[in-house]
Amino acid sequence: MTKYNNSTSHRGHNARTPGAAGNGLREHEVAQTIHEKFIKVTKAVDCTDDAGTTANANLVNIVDRMNRVGKSYHVSHHLNAFNGQANGFEVWYFAGNETARKLAQAICDEVCKVTGWVNRGAKATTSLYVIRASVGTAVLIEWGFIDNKRDMDILSEKMVDAVNAALKVMGYSTAGGGSSNGGGSAVEKPTPQPTPSPTPKPTPTPAQPEKLAEDGSLGPLTARRWQVVTKMQIQDGRISHQWRQAQNQNIHAAVFDTTLIGSNLIRDVQRKLAARGLYTGKIDGLCGEQTIRAMQRAKGTTVDGFISAPQSQLVMAIQRDLNAGRSPF
Repeated sequence: MTKYNNSTSHRGHNARTPGAAGNGLREHEVAQTIHEKFIKVTKAVDCTDDAGTTANANLVNIVDRMNRVGKSYHVSHHLNAFNGQANGFEVWYFAGNETARKLAQAICDEVCKVTGWVNRGAKATTSLYVIRASVGTAVLIEWGFIDNKRDMDILSEKMVDAVNAALKVMGYSTAGGGSSNGGGSAVEKPTPQPTPSPTPKPTPTPAQPEKLAEDGSLGPLTARRWQVVTKMQIQDGRISHQWRQAQNQNIHAAVFDTTLIGSNLIRDVQRKLAARGLYTGKIDGLCGEQTIRAMQRAKGTTVDGFISAPQSQLVMAIQRDLNAGRSPF
């Protein structure tokens, strides 16, 4: 009997905003293969978006489709990326939703049991847009690290086993099993789809990035623009792997966990501030009090080591730079 009725499923990103890449693979293509296997069994509504031309538009379109279905168990398919060394399988859920936590942890346990992936466990969040903005219960599955060869070798060999394990947790029966991709050595890819041509605009003026609201709130829109302006490899609107403290708890784009891995965006800031003699701490990618104080000194705002709410003068200064197309530091 179905325990968790999977009413919607989608793969993250699209050909215009393809997400992470590594080992000759692209996130949206691999996630599409997994998503197709899911909906073949669950008959879930496909909420995948191919129209969004930016990461934010893609997310908004996906969540809009999810919410049309209503309260449900939603599944979002992604792949992680970091430094080529980080590895393992994890599932994100909304902090405080105990049903979602149990589902996320059960999926982690069963999938890692059949694949041998490192079990990174259920991860709580209040910032991932697909999870916080959707009605019902959503889980976001990170099917390994696309830039880690061992993770992708496992996915190549055991994709069907992994998907079936997740479906089993949700109460779906699947026919067959075994090796996922016919013994091939590469992760199964769907036939590459050409990037859609941009819809003609009524004006010949080249499209400009939409101006950020200078509202002093460091959310996903600001974080992604920051990543774009500073030419970060990953431009997902997330400030990943942060340690929650009173000083940084109002960074709404932060993904808080206990790994102490840190964010490449914050590492970039720390290096630049250190080169100017404004920061003397570790280059660890963690946006704590010392890093915040250094940023405040650099921007000439009140130096208290806190990202304040509802409006931070530091963040407003960062947003002004981003709207001008400048790196803030």
